[in-house]
Amino acid sequence: MTFTSNVSKSLLQQLIQQFPTRLSYAFAYGSGVFNQNVVKNTDKNMIDLIVVTEDSLDFHYHNLIKNRNHYSMLGSLGPKWLSTIQEKFSAYVYFNTLIPFNGHLIKYGVISNKQLISDCLDWQTLYISGRLHKPVVTLIEPNSNELSVAINKNTENAIHAALLLLSERFTEEELYMRIANISYIGDFRMTIGEDRQKIQKLVLPQIDNFRHLYQPILTSKALSQLVTWDPNSRIYSQDCSPKAKLYHLNMLPKSLEEILIKEWNQYNDHQFADVDYLFDSLAHSFECREQIQFAIKTIVEKSSTAQSLKGLFTAGLNKSIQYSAKKLYKMYKSLDLQTKLT
Repeated sequence: MTFTSNVSKSLLQQLIQQFPTRLSYAFAYGSGVFNQNVVKNTDKNMIDLIVVTEDSLDFHYHNLIKNRNHYSMLGSLGPKWLSTIQEKFSAYVYFNTLIPFNGHLIKYGVISNKQLISDCLDWQTLYISGRLHKPVVTLIEPNSNELSVAINKNTENAIHAALLLLSERFTEEELYMRIANISYIGDFRMTIGEDRQKIQKLVLPQIDNFRHLYQPILTSKALSQLVTWDPNSRIYSQDCSPKAKLYHLNMLPKSLEEILIKEWNQYNDHQFADVDYLFDSLAHSFECREQIQFAIKTIVEKSSTAQSLKGLFTAGLNKSIQYSAKKLYKMYKSLDLQTKLT
């Protein structure tokens, strides 16, 4: 699916050519690519990329030869250690950041094909799969049907989770903001170091892009029977009956299911429940929304904290300080704007 971005296709194509070949998939995202509300000039914003490879060791081996200056001192450890750090810790992604390119700064993450598929299907970390809940600019199309299916399933997962978190009636903007917020629930950076208006800035200027991404799912045969759109009031209405909730619960990713079962068993004095019993109970419970939010928060909190600590080493101390300073400045500006508006 093609979305309109503020960065020229030629620049993005030049950028992706800087990396070794044999990439399974690549996309650009963030404020350096898409306009985010009051930000009119994106030239000063960092361009964020994710590159996916079938062989992380091979990627780092060739990338060290081609782009050694992208790496911190960890690059001296060699490709084997770099691929181990990427694949064995936190969100299974390795970031290089604050890299100058044609008058821009770029940041890119490297993740293996296998672990991206797992994250999209199961929401193990919600780190890269969460980025794919929002519109992205595809630089290299997925090279396998398995990867394409996983990416599509990830957006379906987001719809089911968001509907469980929403009330019976909601606007289109509320739906997309709920989806965009999924991967930030429990992220400590939303408290320290992120723009207070991040979700609104991310969604509101991109309503058309979100619509193109999620309308085909909302109008599918299964969901069109549960969610209806009133063109006059421009309000969605959804079936919130236990039967409808049970349908959404059964469509949730595996990691959410595991956390919900664990929490249920602990709360109910280790009276071990199977999935069918648990979901039926949640579908009839007033606490269903809170339990789903708790499960998402558990995943995001763990992965975002661990990945941020990992980033201190992969980026290096100087770049980490610069990157954090930029984030804190954005947070300060958003707080300052909120103060002026109140």
